[in-house]
Amino acid sequence: METAPLKSFATWARTALIREVAARIAVALAPASPERVEQPSAVAALEKAIRAAGGGDAGRRAVADKVAYTWFNRVIALRFMDANGYTGIGVVSPERGREGGQPEVLAPKQKSWRHYPDERHLFSVKRKNAANNCGISIEVLLPDAITHHRYR
Repeated sequence: METAPLKSFATWARTALIREVAARIAVALAPASPERVEQPSAVAALEKAIRAAGGGDAGRRAVADKVAYTWFNRVIALRFMDANGYTGIGVVSPERGREGGQPEVLAPKQKSWRHYPDERHLFSVKRKNAANNCGISIEVLLPDAITHHRYR
C-alpha cells in the first residue's frame, strides 16, 4: 500500500487543524466573546491551560497543538467507525455509495438529528470530567471548518 498520500494528508490536516484551533482560541479569548458570556468556566480553564503551557503565544501554540491533535484523533476514529458500520449512520461520512458531500447525519432526511441547536454537539463526547486530558473543554475550540464546511 502506498502511504505517501496518507502521510501528506495527515500533515496537511494537522497544520490546518492547528491553524483553525488557534483562530478559535483567539475568538474565545476576545474580551466580549460569546464563549466568555455563555461558558465562562470553559474560558477560564482555557486561560489556565495556556498559562500552564508557558503563557503568551507559546502557551497558545501548545494548547492549539494539543487540541488539534485531539480533534484529529476524534474525527479519524469517527471515520473508522463509519467505514466499519459501528455508527449506524455516517457521522463524518456521506451516505454509502456517495463519493463526497455532507455527512449523512446532517442530510435533510435525518430529521431526528436536527434537534441539535449547533453541530458542535454532534462532536461532543460526554465524560465524567467535563475537561479532557488537555484540561479544557475542547468542544469550545471545535474548528468552524469542521461544522461549516461548504460541501460540493
